[in-house]
Amino acid sequence: MPDWSKELAILRRERLRNVVILKYLLANADIARLRQAVRGNDVATLLLLPIRAVSYDRSHYPEAELSATIISTAPALTRQLMVEIPANRHVLFRTGSDADRDALAERFTLNRRNAFLSFTHADPPMAGADVELSSDVVAAPYELFAEQGHDEAWLAPLLRGGRAVHAVIQEAGAPVAACFAFEIDTGLWEIGGLFTRPSHRGRGLARRVVLAALGELRRRGLTPRYQVAAHHQVDTDQVSPEQVAAEIAHLYRRRQ
Repeated sequence: MPDWSKELAILRRERLRNVVILKYLLANADIARLRQAVRGNDVATLLLLPIRAVSYDRSHYPEAELSATIISTAPALTRQLMVEIPANRHVLFRTGSDADRDALAERFTLNRRNAFLSFTHADPPMAGADVELSSDVVAAPYELFAEQGHDEAWLAPLLRGGRAVHAVIQEAGAPVAACFAFEIDTGLWEIGGLFTRPSHRGRGLARRVVLAALGELRRRGLTPRYQVAAHHQVDTDQVSPEQVAAEIAHLYRRRQ
């Protein structure tokens, strides 16, 4: 396995800004390709992975062959790293800024597919008492998480190893809303997999499971990270707008 200690030390200086690269690199270090360019205080990092490495990507972007994640503070450094991206392949791009997108567009034909806002929270409101928190591997509502592209084969080992927890609301003995939180890096956890059954939406159940997960991470002294689709309105009772950490755009380059 490559030694990424130098690159990781730079990424960890701004962990929330670089959280997407940290998440995918640390989970797939054996198959990742990482490149970094540094000039003074500016840094650009490129992470390349086969699309099969991430279950969410496999299910949401089946036409892609490769994912390329770029987080940069200088477009010139972004351009420097672009030469590492293979030509004539279907690529899923993740970028952290419009400037990076514009730099990529100089070489690649881009089609915007998704955009997300990334948040943290230091002091979330209390969740309701009806939310069940557990690391039980058997009790996890995998059928709900699968709706968001997260499979049991990925999540179960994290639960078993104490590196994940799930928050669930049940009605009539069946899970109707759930999310999970999992470790990205030491002290940094992400909340994901949020899903409410269509028949139970409009009742604030999703908000309650997220708040329960946030509260559990706060209790453990961990830094939370979670994201929402950019077109969704952020609930300011749940998230302070000034705590936005990053915007990640999912882009796809079509074969020429």
